Amino acid sequence: MKKLILLIIPFFFSNLLSAQIDFISQTNGRTVFFKVTKMGLFYEGYYWVFGDGQTLIEIGRDTITHTYDSTKTYNMCVYGIPMPGAPADSICRTINTYFTGLTDKYENELKPDYLQSTKSLTIKFPKSKSIVSIHDTKGTCCYLQKDTDNSIVVDIENWTNGIYIISILTDERQTRFRILVEH
Repeated sequence: MKKLILLIIPFFFSNLLSAQIDFISQTNGRTVFFKVTKMGLFYEGYYWVFGDGQTLIEIGRDTITHTYDSTKTYNMCVYGIPMPGAPADSICRTINTYFTGLTDKYENELKPDYLQSTKSLTIKFPKSKSIVSIHDTKGTCCYLQKDTDNSIVVDIENWTNGIYIISILTDERQTRFRILVEH
């Protein structure tokens, strides 16, 4: 029995001290949200290497957001900063940013006003009989209204966080602009 205990104790402590780290990422255009999902027991913080020449040391926070300058593929790494005597660990992944293809355009004096809260989006525009559509960055239509009055109110309380593209089509022009939904 004594030999069994002597074999189990080193195995238990070697597993307890072994570093483990993992993260997830969510890309929204050139902005990427990172969250550590698995961490070593004795980490004091994280050293983030974004692959674009920028780095960040974070103590006590396991979620960050980073905006890349270009739309391309990056090799991104996170290192667990261990307490003295504990093992270090790291993980690297490929991150792909993408081009959203839109800039905010106000053509031919069709300049909508909008008011956004965490629950609703109110859009007012000078032309009636417009078609208003809202799409997420994956192209899914979240809202479509034809022959609108000069304003609409859209319930966005249950929408996921992210960028949404609003298109307003009149007889004369189409205007597009983006909003960011964050709850």
